[in-house]
Amino acid sequence: MNLTTEQLALPRYLAPDTDPVVTAALDLYEEILPEHNWRTPHNRRALTLYKFSGSVPFVTRRDDAVVALANVDLATQRMKGSAFLEALVVHESVRGENVGRFTIEQIVKAAAEHELETLRARPLESAIGFYAKLGFVCDEIEPVNPAEPFMSLRLA
Repeated sequence: MNLTTEQLALPRYLAPDTDPVVTAALDLYEEILPEHNWRTPHNRRALTLYKFSGSVPFVTRRDDAVVALANVDLATQRMKGSAFLEALVVHESVRGENVGRFTIEQIVKAAAEHELETLRARPLESAIGFYAKLGFVCDEIEPVNPAEPFMSLRLA
């Protein structure tokens, strides 16, 4: 399996279907989380602001097919020395093939290059075991949603 992960440099405004890699990544995100239809006017406006939010999309491809998308905030947590993994979606057809692990490893490398000390995430309840296997530990539980705790991975 030939996997590659790249950080996407988004233009200021992303019109639907203008970049095949971005389109495939967003389609994957929408397929897994259908409530996030990126082609709606509201979500297109959000994508316009996306580049300035500090979030960096990471796309993992197997050969030419987009198989995973992660969204990482490398900026707003910088004062605290941490990056925040906002989302990680992996295509159903490659789950169990270490695509998620590979994607997280590439994010860890990028966070380390930014001299960050911690990668934080708030996984869905169904993904807590996956994050724990990668070394993430539970570090904060909100009373409002205790099933989805914040987890951290020390990078340094």
